[in-house]
This record gives sequence, C-alpha cells and structure tokens, in this order.
Amino acid sequence: SYLFLALFAIIVIYSSVTGHHRSRYLKLQTILPTSKIRSMAMGLVEVEGRVKAMETFGAPIRSKKCIGYRYTIEIEKRDKDGDTYYSIVESESKCNRFIIEDDSGRVEVASDDIEFIMFPIDEQYCSGSYRYTQYVLSEDDEVLLIGKATLDGGTTIIAREDVKNVFSIAPVSRVNNWNRFKPLRSSLYMYLIAFAFILGLIMILDIKEVDGTIVISLHQNLFSLESFKMN
Repeated sequence: SYLFLALFAIIVIYSSVTGHHRSRYLKLQTILPTSKIRSMAMGLVEVEGRVKAMETFGAPIRSKKCIGYRYTIEIEKRDKDGDTYYSIVESESKCNRFIIEDDSGRVEVASDDIEFIMFPIDEQYCSGSYRYTQYVLSEDDEVLLIGKATLDGGTTIIAREDVKNVFSIAPVSRVNNWNRFKPLRSSLYMYLIAFAFILGLIMILDIKEVDGTIVISLHQNLFSLESFKMN
C-alpha cells in the first residue's frame, strides 16, 4: 500500500508540474517535423519563426503594447504546515491575429483560443493576498507554433486543430532548453520511481535478525483492516 501511494504521489506531482496543455504540446513538438511555411502541407503543422503584428493593444498591467497576453490572478493560501502557496482564481487570455514568418515565407495565424506555453513572466505584483501575473506575446518574438494549416477564403492560415485539440505557441528558446534537458529529467523520474519502489518495499517488509541470520518477510497485518485504521 505504501508503494502504491508513493508512486501515485510522483505521478500527481509530475502531472501538476507539466499541465495538460503544456504536456500535450511538448510531446507533439518532439514528434512533428518543423515545416517551412512556404512548403507546409494542410493539416497539423509545426512552424518556427518571428511574430509580426497585424494590430496591437494594451495588456492589463501597465498597458504594455502587445499582440497577445495571458493574465492570471492568484490568491495566497497556507497549507496545514503553514507554508504559503498561490492558487489561480481567475485567468484570461487574449490575442489578435498575427503573422509568423521564417526565411521561406509568412502565414497568418487566426489566434482564437490560442494557448500560451512556457512564456516568461512579463510583469508581476502583489496586492494584499492577491498576486497578479502577466505573460505577453510581442513583435519579433521567436516562437514555435503548433496548429492546423487550413484555407480561409482561399488563403492559407493556421488555426486550432480540433482532432488533436491543440493550438499552442511557445518561445523557441524555452522549448530548446526543455529538449536539451529532457534526458536528464527522464533519468531523474526513473530514479524517483526506483526510490519510491525501494522505499515502499522497506516500509512493507519486516526485516529482523534471528540467530545471526537476516530474515525478511511481509508484515503479518499488512493486508488487515486494522493496518488502515487511524489513531
């Protein structure tokens, strides 16, 4: 039982760190080839290039001119040990249509429901028990975009891909760093799972010395209801 609890804890922690949209995006970007804009086929595509604005507007904090933003409001909380953490109470994303271009051409991006992945914090401040954070997409940002290449009135655009349910954008530098350290993270996860397995075995085994011999056995009450009762 301890073993399963330890493994479950690792899975929960890993899932909370990566996030659903982020983990799907990062998985796809390792599978999909990066297409040149001029030669990309219709359907699910991954393109890399610089962002060019069609129209900008002011972000919530300091009215910074941008193409798009993600804005979150978090409330400060304390756990049972008195440690502080923040929980999101409100999140908003807004993005105008924009152009992404590489050395082969350019394409318009229909930005409705686009997801911002791994963007660095642009602005952040606290007021009372609330924390306000802003992430922005700006002119000339180098990004990696995954979406669906489709036709809109005879013109090729990139929009949300409904089958894979993905339409995400991330800074190229952040994605490259993630890929660079992926082998190290994979090794760390394997070590954590191995550690949890060994720890679980130690906790469920009864190890004692009998006449100079080490005897290893399962606790007799391991699967009894009494072992799950709380004091």
